[in-house]
Amino acid sequence: MGAADFQKAPPMTIPLSTTVLSGVSTTAPGIDGNSLFGFFAVWADGQQPHYVTSAWSGNSYQPAVLNSAWTAVDTPGVALAYDWETLFVAFTDFDGFVQLASSADGWMETQTISQAGVKAGPALAYNDILYIAWQAEDGTLGFATCDRDGNITDLPGGVPLTSRPTICVDDANRIYVLCGGTLKGGPNPIMIYLSVDGGNTFTSVTTPQTLCFGPPSLVMLDQFYLAWADGQTSNLRLAQTADLGSYTPMVYDMGCHEGGPGIIPVATIKDPTNPSTWVFSLTAGWTVGSSDSNSHHVAVGSFSPLPVGGAKQVEKQRRMIARVAAPRAKDPCPDPLTVYDPATGKCVARGGCWGQCVLSSFTSVWGAGSVFNPIAYAACVIKCKIGQT
Repeated sequence: MGAADFQKAPPMTIPLSTTVLSGVSTTAPGIDGNSLFGFFAVWADGQQPHYVTSAWSGNSYQPAVLNSAWTAVDTPGVALAYDWETLFVAFTDFDGFVQLASSADGWMETQTISQAGVKAGPALAYNDILYIAWQAEDGTLGFATCDRDGNITDLPGGVPLTSRPTICVDDANRIYVLCGGTLKGGPNPIMIYLSVDGGNTFTSVTTPQTLCFGPPSLVMLDQFYLAWADGQTSNLRLAQTADLGSYTPMVYDMGCHEGGPGIIPVATIKDPTNPSTWVFSLTAGWTVGSSDSNSHHVAVGSFSPLPVGGAKQVEKQRRMIARVAAPRAKDPCPDPLTVYDPATGKCVARGGCWGQCVLSSFTSVWGAGSVFNPIAYAACVIKCKIGQT
């Protein structure tokens, strides 16, 4: 199937709403979150020294530097581990190493992941364990996992990449890694790899030779949703398909400068007992144009509603609801002047910065009582400096 075939019968597009943030970046942002806790975007600031910068939807996406010692050369990865009550960010520093950071320590320290230099990336994804992918200096896939205790397991990876990678985790065994073109190197066809053994080996997926700038992004709901920046116009494209070997793009008149739009699946659940009322959508992140290439504006959008409602997705959301709404253990902190911090597992001063972040990060949902919001906490503890209680 060639490019001409894609243009014969364009499908109906899914409505897209867009918010342009005040942050600027030379590359697309990373984004993760959900309808319950909100969405967290991270990017390398477009101005020197390229601080790792974040924004949370619950704070009107106001940009905030995670740590003034952290700078990045490429799109950072971000992943919400909601049942670990932690938000993770990974970035490549200017020495060429992947660094992993988390909200659990207030964005204080990093853990070096890559054992050799990095060419592009990294990407993060969470599904009961944290997955990390990057493009190594030799152009191949670097791949690792991280458990809740911070133990890193390096996996073989090794397949050739043409850009920074993105990750889609269908389940603990079935993992997709994607790559595409770059601005400097020009557009390349979308490449998709699949692992069916938890990331130990990857094989190529047959897919149309669709040119794109930057890596595409993939999510799996009842069908696949694939987003990319068109290799000729750099405009946003989205495809919905049950078969990655054949798809027709939906065309959007929205520039994705530097390419690489990211998408994540979202389920808006007002009544957890009635799946027919759930609304599925995609939240997306990309950059929109500016006359100054260092000042492309970060944009966040929503494709909604999606024609989704399969039994697999309903069951997946029910598992998430059960985890979030599970009764919490009694506060183990005996001193009334302290409060238990779920992210660190420690008792912290109720009146201190960390304690105030804990107290402000609980919300009531579905009549299930108070639920800890790890994204609200992650956004709050940015202001908690070393030495504060």
